[in-house]
Amino acid sequence: EQSAREQGGRAVGAMAPVEETVSLITAEAGKCLGELSDLWEEVGLQDEEKDGACSRLLSDVVEAMTERIREMQAQKAQISLRVRVARVRVDGIQRQLAGHSRQNSATQQTGEEEAGKTL
Repeated sequence: EQSAREQGGRAVGAMAPVEETVSLITAEAGKCLGELSDLWEEVGLQDEEKDGACSRLLSDVVEAMTERIREMQAQKAQISLRVRVARVRVDGIQRQLAGHSRQNSATQQTGEEEAGKTL
């Protein structure tokens, strides 16, 4: 059961949109239900047993969807944090460059003034 969930999660992909994830999981669950229904008819499973099996399967599907959505939300939060850190770094670099630019401009102006005095 756990292995099936892990394989389903890997099949969906690391960064798939939520809608695509839900669609893929739902399609897979529908396919499984169809296959199970055929098997149940062959084995002669009672309606109560079918209902219980369907209920467990749907519960697993909902759990898998919820788990995947949580993973995606965590990934989104992590990416957002990395973007904020990168922006702070870029802002710091821009400030440093602006400071160096002002310093170079002032040094150049002072140098020009000194050159003017010596002429």
